[in-house]
Amino acid sequence: MVRVPACADSGRCRCSPLPPSRRRRERGRGCIDEVDAGEGRRSPPRRGARPLQGVTCAVFDREIEETTEIVAAPAEVWWQLTDFAGYPDWNPFIVSVRGDLEVGARVGVTLKPEGMPPVVMRPRLLAVRPERELRWRGSLGVPNLFDGEHAFIIDPLAADRVRFIQRERFSGLFVPGALALIGDNTVAGFRAMNQALRRRCEAMHARAEAARSERRADDLS
Repeated sequence: MVRVPACADSGRCRCSPLPPSRRRRERGRGCIDEVDAGEGRRSPPRRGARPLQGVTCAVFDREIEETTEIVAAPAEVWWQLTDFAGYPDWNPFIVSVRGDLEVGARVGVTLKPEGMPPVVMRPRLLAVRPERELRWRGSLGVPNLFDGEHAFIIDPLAADRVRFIQRERFSGLFVPGALALIGDNTVAGFRAMNQALRRRCEAMHARAEAARSERRADDLS
């Protein structure tokens, strides 16, 4: 899934000619408000605005999403997702997470995209909703150049089945070039992690079901 600002499609935007320190993009139709670039909010067109030749929009958005269904209860998936100490045992993409599971806290995250050296980040946790969502936001280098908001969503489908969604929204000046280089590796990493999580949760669920069946049998005997 890829989202592109309207001005990026046309190759022109109606941005202000002011220097970057004062510039507020999105004055014209389809541009992105640089002051709020992380949110990518659209501003209403300025009356009488005219396109400025040679000025291009400096902020881009892209979104990557991979989904899988897991035969396990939401609590079981949440347990594995937030058991950071166990990541080295099963997670091929996010090989390490260190820190407190609290909104506003920074965590140390080590990514290992397929075919690439490890990437270390210090994102801030934005959402910790037990059995529903874990989300953080971080930057590589200077903020607003290559930022990412990473979300893990547990969507219950039944008592023992969920849809697991892993999604990242990238924003910043370097997004098109960076994703041209690492986009495929990132998608492969999402898929590998989703499938590894599915196998681990379903094995845990099967063991729990077998134990419950054994206890029921003992109670009947």
